Amino acid sequence: MRQGKWKAVRYDVAINPDYPLELYDLTNDPAEKNNVAAQYPEIVKEMNSNIREARIASHSPKFNFPSPRKQPRRNNKKKY
Repeated sequence: MRQGKWKAVRYDVAINPDYPLELYDLTNDPAEKNNVAAQYPEIVKEMNSNIREARIASHSPKFNFPSPRKQPRRNNKKKY
C-alpha cells in the first residue's frame, strides 16, 4: 500500500496474514532497501489499519487468504 511518500509491504500473507509490515520511505529510498518500520511505529500502525479496512475478497480463490480480522493470532513466525 502506498500513502504519500510511504510504502507498506507485508510478505507471506498466505502463510500468516499477521506478519509485520515493512515500511519504506520512497522519497529517500526509492529502491526499497531500508525497512524503516521500527523508526516510524505510528505510520506502520496507521497503514496496517488502512490495509485491514481495505481488504476485500478476490474473485480468484487462489488469492483469498484468511482475513486477519476473523482469524485468531498465530505465534508461528517465520525464522530466517
